[in-house]
Amino acid sequence: KLKEDGYKADKNVLSYIVNNCLNNYDLVIDTSYISAMEAVDIIMECYKKKTLNQPYEKLWISPEFVFPTLSIDCIDRNRVDNYLDKIYKHEELEKVRLIRIHDTLFIEDGHNRVIAYNLAKIRMINPIIVSNEDDLNSEGILVKKALSITEKDLKDWESMNGFTYNYCPRIIKK
Repeated sequence: KLKEDGYKADKNVLSYIVNNCLNNYDLVIDTSYISAMEAVDIIMECYKKKTLNQPYEKLWISPEFVFPTLSIDCIDRNRVDNYLDKIYKHEELEKVRLIRIHDTLFIEDGHNRVIAYNLAKIRMINPIIVSNEDDLNSEGILVKKALSITEKDLKDWESMNGFTYNYCPRIIKK
């Protein structure tokens, strides 16, 4: 459903995308942060690539959609600046890697890149979801990292990135 009224994704929309769309569709675009025309541009580019049997990105979400697994203290400002330079030069960055825990996407690798995308006002990224909580139950390392994040860490993350989350994931320490 495309919306152009400035609506931001809430927990229900994000949960639906994470839990249902990713496994059932060839292309998933979270349109909460973009206009209908921007979504159409993405769809047409992906369609063109698909008709030419070329690979295309199947997941498009806002960098505001993902939650950190590290505190701001772990951010390397020099790396963020280097990524910003690459973004402004239209150079491709390594994909952000995400894990799904419950109904939330957490950054497994790419915190500095996500901050750079947000600071550069990039509204859509195409990350890779590398695993979900079911895949992590044996090790649980990343789940434990996500569980170590506190509401204060989220507030610091929001401040550094220049936005506010609409909800706090249920596994975040209150």
